[in-house]
Amino acid sequence: MHFLDRIVKFLEKWGILILLFIATLILLCLLYFHRDLTLNTFKFFLNEKEGAFLTIAGIFIGIYFAIFSFFIGIKPDSVMADLDDEDILTLVKYLRQSFVGSFVYIFLTLLNFPFLTGVFKICFHFILFVSLLYMLLSALKVGIYMYITFKADVANLKDNVESAREESFKLQRMLNLFEDFLEEEKRKERESRNERIRNNNSD
Repeated sequence: MHFLDRIVKFLEKWGILILLFIATLILLCLLYFHRDLTLNTFKFFLNEKEGAFLTIAGIFIGIYFAIFSFFIGIKPDSVMADLDDEDILTLVKYLRQSFVGSFVYIFLTLLNFPFLTGVFKICFHFILFVSLLYMLLSALKVGIYMYITFKADVANLKDNVESAREESFKLQRMLNLFEDFLEEEKRKERESRNERIRNNNSD
């Protein structure tokens, strides 16, 4: 089990870079052996589908901002409060990497000038395609990590809600009983005071 944990940790740290390295080698091989096919693939993903991927990148950035804001306003009774420091720091690191990846992709698309031709255009499209892969893989990494982290809590969400309702009901009953007790003590105190006043008047 310890060996499996080490593999998981290794993949968490280097998984995306390994996949990007493999993808880079594949793209280089395709450029060398099937240049036209590779350039047409670049054209499809980076030109024809550019608007769709820019929209996705913007959505990712909005989601990451929302999660960061949620971190700032963590409440003591929330699920996030039950996470240990390592899980929180790991999630923040993945969110930061994903945010940077989405922002870099958007920034690079702004540099996709029409006057780039020849080798410069191929190199730029190569870099842009790799940044697109990084953006998508880092978002997938965040999603998988959040799913694994919150899986048990989501599965037990109904039970947790019911338990919280029962605790709230018990607390409300205790408060009501305490209020009734105070009212009863006040009533007894008033009756005792009135009794003393009547006794004094009779004397």
